[in-house]
Amino acid sequence: MAVFIPGFMALAQRLLELSA
Repeated sequence: MAVFIPGFMALAQRLLELSA
């Protein structure tokens, strides 16, 4: 999961930018 966490954080940031 150590590799999945950064990817998930990047995806969440992308969603926040698209939603903004």
